[in-house]
Amino acid sequence: MKKNLLSITFLTFSILILFTSCSKEDASLQSIEGSWDISSYRLNDEELLGSKYEDLTFDFGTYQNSKGEIVIHTTAMGSTPDSDTGIYIMEDHNGIVSIRTNEETIKFNYAIVGSNLTLFGVDADGMSYSMVARR
Repeated sequence: MKKNLLSITFLTFSILILFTSCSKEDASLQSIEGSWDISSYRLNDEELLGSKYEDLTFDFGTYQNSKGEIVIHTTAMGSTPDSDTGIYIMEDHNGIVSIRTNEETIKFNYAIVGSNLTLFGVDADGMSYSMVARR
């Protein structure tokens, strides 16, 4: 009887650890991962997609060890495609992500609803960036 009680206690404890290690926070961090096709890119309220850029895509890599890689694919009007790599860091679990490339770091508020992503941030010079994207 004592052996059965010990086995049941161990099994219950193991299941509890399993469920607590899969928290909602982990799922929300991973939801930004993947490729996002930017459909609107505004800098200080000026739309740049269609006037300065033909195409823009963000590829958020796997988020692990407190950071993830991002690859930003751009095609400027009349130019060949180009890519820039950087890292992204989730600042907290309330929809804030910092994106750092060679040029600078910008902190964005973001929201994901279904297959849509919105980003809004302001850089160190006060320039505002807003983007809308789809998976």
